[in-house]
Formats: sequence, structure tokens, C-alpha cells
Amino acid sequence: MITDGDIKKQLTSFTDAEKQTFKFAEKELESILSSNQLSEDVVHRLTNVITQLNGLKESYFWRLLRAAKQNHMID
Repeated sequence: MITDGDIKKQLTSFTDAEKQTFKFAEKELESILSSNQLSEDVVHRLTNVITQLNGLKESYFWRLLRAAKQNHMID
């Protein structure tokens, strides 16, 4: 049986895929900063980073919503 502590841990810890997404975004932003130029490619890369981070935000929102539906206390 899953305890409340396990549920809170699942809600607050990042998966390996999420960590990889953050690392990718970090590398992309560092690469953009080091190029020090604005171009169409930079805009596409920024859009890609924003899309990935919005996907993580949506994932976390639904994770919290599912926990709330199961009447778990969330900090």
C-alpha cells in the first residue's frame, strides 16, 4: 500500500526524463548565450525550450490534480 509519504515523494521528485529535459534546456540556453547572435535558428531553439518546459509544467499540474482527486494533502 502506498503511504502519504510515498505519494508526496512521487509528487516532488523529478523523473530521469524530466532531469534530462532540464539538462537539455540548460545546454541549449548556454549555447544560445555563447553564440551571442540573434538569428532565426536561435528563435526556433528558444521556442523548443519553451515548449519542453511548458510540457513539464502541464505534467506537474496533472500530477498534482490526480493527487488532489485522491484526497491527498499537498503542501
